[in-house]
Amino acid sequence: MVTSIHRNRTIGTADGIDPLRCARSRSGYRNVYYVGRDLDGRDVWKARVKRGGYLRDLPGSRSTSIAVPVEKVRQWYRETFGPNWVQALKVRKHNPHKVTWSEKYQAYRASVWVEGQREEVVRLRRRGRRWELTDRLAFFLTRDEARRGVRRYMELRFGIFAAVLQWRG
Repeated sequence: MVTSIHRNRTIGTADGIDPLRCARSRSGYRNVYYVGRDLDGRDVWKARVKRGGYLRDLPGSRSTSIAVPVEKVRQWYRETFGPNWVQALKVRKHNPHKVTWSEKYQAYRASVWVEGQREEVVRLRRRGRRWELTDRLAFFLTRDEARRGVRRYMELRFGIFAAVLQWRG
C-alpha cells in the first residue's frame, strides 16, 4: 500500500514510519533533509539527528529515494531509545528535568524524568574516592546549582547512558 505525503512524494507505509511524519518539513519527515540534486537532476535526501547540540549525519542515509533516510532515522530512534522510541520522539522537546522552589526548606529541589518516569534528585555522599547516592532529597541554593546537581546525579547513576535515558513522558 502506498500513501501520499507532503509535496506529492510517495512512500510505502511501514511499521514505525507514521510517527516520523512532519508537515512542516520539506521532505515530509522529521530528521530527513534535502541536500541538493545529483548529476541526473534528482533530489538527494539525507538523515541527520541532533546529538550534543549538533546535527550529525546518519551513515548510509544519503539517497535519491526518500525511503532510505526515513528508514535510517527510524532505526536510529529505535536503537537509541529502545522499544519506547515512539513515546520518546513525541516528548523529546520537553525539558527532562524540573527545578522548583521549596517554601518549607527555603531552597531549590530537582526532579528528573528517567525513561518517562519522574524521580527526585537525592543527595550525594563521598566515600573515600567514590561518590554514592543517598536516600535523602537534595536541596540547592540556586537554580544553576540544581541544574548541575541533576547532571551530576544522572552521570553517577547511569554513566554514559544518562543522556539516552533522560526523557519526559
